[in-house]
Amino acid sequence: MGILVAVIAGVFTLFLVAGLTMVLETLSRGIEASEGGPSDASPFSAPDIDAEVRGVTTGLPANLSWAFRYDGLLTRGWGAVKRFPVPLFLGGFALTVLDSCSNNNGSFGDLSELFESEDSESVGLLLSGASDTLAQSSMDGMEAAVIAAAAVAAVLVIGFVIVFSLVIGIVKAWLTNGWLELHRTIILEGEADLSRLFTSVDRAVSIWLTRFISGLVVGIFIVASMIPGGSAVAYTVSSGSSLESDPATLVAGAIVSLLLLIGTSVYVGLGVWLAPWFAVYDRSGPWSAMLQSWAAARGNRVTLFVFSLVQGLISFVALIVGILMLCVGAMFTVPIARAINDLATSYAWLSARHGNDAAERFHI
Repeated sequence: MGILVAVIAGVFTLFLVAGLTMVLETLSRGIEASEGGPSDASPFSAPDIDAEVRGVTTGLPANLSWAFRYDGLLTRGWGAVKRFPVPLFLGGFALTVLDSCSNNNGSFGDLSELFESEDSESVGLLLSGASDTLAQSSMDGMEAAVIAAAAVAAVLVIGFVIVFSLVIGIVKAWLTNGWLELHRTIILEGEADLSRLFTSVDRAVSIWLTRFISGLVVGIFIVASMIPGGSAVAYTVSSGSSLESDPATLVAGAIVSLLLLIGTSVYVGLGVWLAPWFAVYDRSGPWSAMLQSWAAARGNRVTLFVFSLVQGLISFVALIVGILMLCVGAMFTVPIARAINDLATSYAWLSARHGNDAAERFHI
């Protein structure tokens, strides 16, 4: 019976995920229809590129397979790193350090990872200690001032973690804007203006909101995928059985949840992956950037998955090589791998936007 509950919960979750997906599909089609014409204001400002190259539209082509080619990761990305090693390394290094500070991979919103970080564990321990102190005070008559101090300390730690996450997120959004602008100058102008990396502050808040909304969307799908596992635990507890006495139900719920988690994370993650590029290059608002990314991924998720999978392999190889270099080498190999991957994505996005003929005149 417990296994049946897990299966039923899994079917319910499938319908729920399908419904949420249909909502996003409907909203993204509305954005695509209302913003699908040529744009009067071009976000590009490359003086040596003619109007044909600078002319843009708000939507990418329906088929992205020719632009997001995995073989271009090394030919374009590594080629740019060899030509402009210093600015690309510095940008990759800065973003890698910020990613490690916020304990995520830089793809989604920073607050979505807040309560998975080590800082949240310390907050939990402090809150637990405060509650234990409160309980103990009823027995040994500890003064209320001590209890209040523990509670204030817990609140301060929580506030510090939240503020720290926000600051890191804003700084990372600021550098992301400059990072993508640096890519654009390299690709369109053949120049690496390092000042772009640190002076492009006008879109920082918008990019942070884009990342936050994208992370929130992914988080909703992840929570939904946990329903079968939670239902299995709830059924086991409500039936009066211990968790150890009914492992089959728990295993069934865990398997169903895991399958849904992997499927929804990949599907939804690929759907919002390109949102930062729309936010920077199209100067779209946070909500529009997320929906434009979802519309661009429609029918192209296999292409984007293969592209991102090769990026993951490049990052993994770079990490292994860095570890073999007494770990110190990772300080160089990991940022370089990030530069290769991100610049190749920018090249693919700009190629899809401008067209194959214009891409042949790009500078890398």
